[in-house]
Amino acid sequence: MADAANPTDQAQHLLARQAAMVAQLPAEKQAHFLHLLDLLLDCYTTEATRALVLTTSGVGEKETVSLLAINADEQETDELIDTLCVFRKLDFQDDAPVLN
Repeated sequence: MADAANPTDQAQHLLARQAAMVAQLPAEKQAHFLHLLDLLLDCYTTEATRALVLTTSGVGEKETVSLLAINADEQETDELIDTLCVFRKLDFQDDAPVLN
């Protein structure tokens, strides 16, 4: 049984549970999730790599929005948001999408 006080045991338990959940996804979603996981892990292991994760949950008045910055302080987070806004504006102005 995993020792709840041991972070390595906690991580192994979490990863095993998540691996079982990922295995139930269709192949395309599995590939997408694993790509996302690889990109996020890079943020934790490479100083110059940052990310923003935007999630929504619920609908209508019960909808909540969360923004999680990874490896970014407040200024870097603001810069990432500004960059996203610039790309989004360019995406609307151009026939060929800028964002992928």
